[in-house]
Amino acid sequence: MLPDLPVELTNGKEDVYVGWWFKNKVHNQSAISSDDVASYVQSYAREGRMNAAMDYCCWIMEDIDFNTSQFKRKLLVPLLAVGGEYSIPNMGESLRPYFQNVTSIVIFNSGHFVPEEQPDALANALLSFLRATRTGMWPFRNVGETWI
Repeated sequence: MLPDLPVELTNGKEDVYVGWWFKNKVHNQSAISSDDVASYVQSYAREGRMNAAMDYCCWIMEDIDFNTSQFKRKLLVPLLAVGGEYSIPNMGESLRPYFQNVTSIVIFNSGHFVPEEQPDALANALLSFLRATRTGMWPFRNVGETWI
């Protein structure tokens, strides 16, 4: 793999990279203003930020190998997996091999950027999950995918 190549290709073109994501992965377009996009571009243009953004893709194969070698049994910690209706609605399925108790939800009318596109629905889901785990009622939904 060429871990430095993506950063080199996007250096000075953070607006193209960020713009592509917001153009192609946002379902609720009204949720992201041009000022929001500009703020993301400015953040990604800072030293080292694009490296951090690209690390996931650059090291995914090594991460898969590490996870496969390290996870001999499922983790017991409660996990809330959140996906957008139009982007990774089956988020929980990819995590089930690693966690004993996965609560998976799908947020309606949302793409990849769930916190930006549907902040109230996400906040309500997080609060419900945290309350349920704190009171011992977790999993509060154990029916596979739940849509809210």
